[in-house]
Amino acid sequence: MIGCLPPKEGLRLYMARIDPHLTSGCEVCLDTSDAHLDILRSVQHEFLRRLLGVHGRSILAVLFTETGIIPLNYRRVTEALGYLGYVLGLSPSHIASDAYLDSLALAGCGFSGWVSDLKIVMESLPIPVELRASDLIESAVPDLCKRLEVACEKWLNGETEKMSDRLPLLQHRLDLNKNSLFVHKAMKFRLYLHVPIPAHRKALTRLMLSSHTLSVEILRYKERWRLRVPRDCRLCRFCRLGVENEWHATIQCTEPRLTALRFAFFTDLYSLQPDFPREWTSAESCLRSLVQSSDFEVVQRVARYVYEVLSIYSASPRFRMAEYLYHALE
Repeated sequence: MIGCLPPKEGLRLYMARIDPHLTSGCEVCLDTSDAHLDILRSVQHEFLRRLLGVHGRSILAVLFTETGIIPLNYRRVTEALGYLGYVLGLSPSHIASDAYLDSLALAGCGFSGWVSDLKIVMESLPIPVELRASDLIESAVPDLCKRLEVACEKWLNGETEKMSDRLPLLQHRLDLNKNSLFVHKAMKFRLYLHVPIPAHRKALTRLMLSSHTLSVEILRYKERWRLRVPRDCRLCRFCRLGVENEWHATIQCTEPRLTALRFAFFTDLYSLQPDFPREWTSAESCLRSLVQSSDFEVVQRVARYVYEVLSIYSASPRFRMAEYLYHALE
């Protein structure tokens, strides 16, 4: 069911039907132990993976950078801060305000309570956010929420940069903002997720998020009776002239069917965007420019081309060097 939905409708379903269950009670029941979130996070990850069409070993950070969904640990704290702002705006005679003042007094004496738990939770995040005494006024809560958002984006940026060898097509990405300026945005619902044909959209998504079936990705894993293959030995199943990675498959491989597809693709591309460069310093930079294009017609044509290329690769057996064919039996 989830995999059949277009991503935009899938995200609406997530926010309407899934998110309320994942955030229920988070304003008052704070997650002081990371284990409290394990089951809820697994639900969020499974939903987003199925929505995007990526496999169960896909990199977690990209589930959020590509959809704009906030990771659950930061999302639940954001809700708690919203509740903090609400309580701080109540009159002192309100029962919730009275309970908050009691919790604040307990925190001041070094005892556990809602305020001290909030401090623990915020400082336990992957990128900690300090809860200061000056933040515990109504006017300071929006700034505290902003600091939390910045910390979340910094964490996701760090995660994608650590995986730069597996996520080369997401590096150095800039998006057009409301002021028509190109800026880096860590979390956003990406343009390519609007591609209307599901097979084309998922092919491009898998290529960008390193969830494809090219050798550079598949041969990194150890299989039963088969060793993990070093990156330099994950050669193209057709030409054997280079590592079978994203830009080799789409830009460089000399297999006749791929060459014909490439010629037709670039013919269409230059008719759609005549000023697109014809010379590149590397195949990687060429492919990165294609998949990061802000022209939706170009993105749709790229998605179709990627689908056609990956279909050819999927129909042929993968090449594996003889020394990595079988694991020695002991």
